[in-house]
Amino acid sequence: MIKKCPVCGLKFNTRQNGVIYCSTECKIKNRQKRDREKCSSKKQKSNLVELNAQAREMGLTYGKLQAMKYAQEHRLEV
Repeated sequence: MIKKCPVCGLKFNTRQNGVIYCSTECKIKNRQKRDREKCSSKKQKSNLVELNAQAREMGLTYGKLQAMKYAQEHRLEV
């Protein structure tokens, strides 16, 4: 069975259905890419902590702060 590696694009022969990558190196590269993406999503969560702290300083909950920002962006009355 001929398959195409999703990492490097190389076409390769395999006898097994479960083989996805052409080499161990490509498998590792893909795993590292996934790990970096997970790490970046954790950075977004830290932004939530900052926004929550900002809301608390203003005497609001995070949800109320977001609602207020939404209303300002869309020119709605609160």
